[in-house]
Amino acid sequence: MKSYNINKYGGLLSSSTRRIGGVLPKQLIILCISLLLAIPAAAEVTKRAVKLKQSPGVSSKTTSRVGAGVKVTIISKRGSWAKIKAGGKKGWVKRSSIAKGEPEAPKRKARKKKTRKKAFVKGRSKKRSSKKKRAPKDRRGRDVVSDDDDDGDFIENDDDDIIEDDDEEDDRPSRLSEDDEEDEVDELLGSSSNKRRKKNKKRREREKKAERKRKKEEKEERERKRKKQKRVMYASASMSLFSKPRSASEEITELEKGERLRFVKRSRSGSWLYVKTDYGDKGWIRKDELESTAYNKFDMRLDAGLGFSANSSKFATDTRGNDAPLSAYNISSSTGNIDISVDGHYLLDEKKIILFDLGYTYGVAVPGIKYNDGTTVSKIGYSTQALDVGAGFGYIVGNRQGVTLVGRLGYHWDHFAVKNVGDTAANPARLPSENFQGPTIGAGINVPKLTSKLGLALHANAMPLLAKRSQTQGLEDGASSKATAIFSGLRLSYAWKDSWIIKGQYQYTYGKTVWNGLAENGNRGHMATKAARADQAHAIILGLGLDL
Repeated sequence: MKSYNINKYGGLLSSSTRRIGGVLPKQLIILCISLLLAIPAAAEVTKRAVKLKQSPGVSSKTTSRVGAGVKVTIISKRGSWAKIKAGGKKGWVKRSSIAKGEPEAPKRKARKKKTRKKAFVKGRSKKRSSKKKRAPKDRRGRDVVSDDDDDGDFIENDDDDIIEDDDEEDDRPSRLSEDDEEDEVDELLGSSSNKRRKKNKKRREREKKAERKRKKEEKEERERKRKKQKRVMYASASMSLFSKPRSASEEITELEKGERLRFVKRSRSGSWLYVKTDYGDKGWIRKDELESTAYNKFDMRLDAGLGFSANSSKFATDTRGNDAPLSAYNISSSTGNIDISVDGHYLLDEKKIILFDLGYTYGVAVPGIKYNDGTTVSKIGYSTQALDVGAGFGYIVGNRQGVTLVGRLGYHWDHFAVKNVGDTAANPARLPSENFQGPTIGAGINVPKLTSKLGLALHANAMPLLAKRSQTQGLEDGASSKATAIFSGLRLSYAWKDSWIIKGQYQYTYGKTVWNGLAENGNRGHMATKAARADQAHAIILGLGLDL
């Protein structure tokens, strides 16, 4: 009878077998498998520092990083990519970045001072890299010092300091601006910081816009002051021109009263001005001894006032007798007026100036036209409107009062509106409403600095041609008309304070109209084939002006 014993390797030995270790073939196979299972498998580690991707692909988002020689566990594989787990982190990496081996012990990094290996040479760029824009090629490679160690040490050929990935992303350290650093932090934080990035971008844009606006305003202010300082000035009395900004310095020449001077610069204290005369002499003069020219480069003024106008008309025809009671009359009336005007000028150079004006006047009869034909007594009410617009060219004579000769072209329109014009009870004289308009031509003289506070202006405008007067249909004085008019005036202005001006104005208007032929379906009360009327108005206006 055979008996069997179990050896220490789990094999069955026959007691009748004399050779030690003798085994059956099947038992030998089992023994080999057991030995293979007992040998521990080699660990899988990273060949180099790698980035963990959110999904397989170089364009996938990076979720974390793993250094070189770190032990990893492969969870799954997909093509050339593998999903791993390392120290609680999971992600996809290239399978080529994983190898079998033991985890590397951390190296002790030798301290080495950060220095540049290659000095700059002529023609090489000094531009450093940034996150958004890579450095020029001549600043890469051996010419660049790279150190990602937290302690600031540099180790040559240190794999832990370099992250190599198949997407060839450039992670070399760079010198970033404060804004670029914020963007880099936002990128690392991921999509949750999109709002913050947008907010920071808008803030930086607002700051840049505000800075540009501030610089523009400063530039405009400097330009305004520069232009203001270059105004022409005139000597207010006989005075001396000095070589230095002090009275004890050498006297260059004697200036005459009213002599024109050009500003060049001012002293540090501002009390002396360096000027140039028309004869080429240059020197210093006290600021308080000069008087500025009467005109600035550009000026515009708004005037408003109240006035009173006295009006009269004299009408005559070629008919007489009881059959034509309205063939001749003399009337007088008055109106209260509101006047608004805008006028200004622009200096072309020291002598030439362009002027423009726009004026509107509205008047109401006070109390109206008195009418008395022996049987009927009444007051005919009416209102007036007038609009004037024009532009002119002026030539400055050249003294310190700013005396300017002006030529003007314009257009005039006025409207005479009879209240209840078609009602014979309200309008027993059967006066028509009228429109009078046409181009004007005129001339004038301006003296803006008659004194230091007082200014004067005189003007005269005429409507010699192309003037037209139209009347209410059925109340015409003739079949056709020819009209002329003259407008003249005088204005005084007083510089009250700051930009405010007190003005007083007198205007005189004379117009004449001649009618020929008998109007069809006329209802004027006369059968004249010829008629003429002369109109006059004297107006006074008081108001305020504001320099704009």
